[in-house]
Amino acid sequence: MDMQGKIALVTAAAADLEELIKAAVTRNPMGRAARPEEIGEVAVFLLSDKASFVTGIAMPVDGVTLA
Repeated sequence: MDMQGKIALVTAAAADLEELIKAAVTRNPMGRAARPEEIGEVAVFLLSDKASFVTGIAMPVDGVTLA
């Protein structure tokens, strides 16, 4: 595949990704995507001493999508 073909492939994939994100946001009860810091704050909590008694869980950070 030549460079133009690769660029076209990446451009199409990016457009598909944008459509997937828009579709996910419309299905999310909170009506928006998570901000990166919202995901990071959960990770920081799980790594902190405040979560010392938390073991073996899956914690969805999905804006109520799985609820």
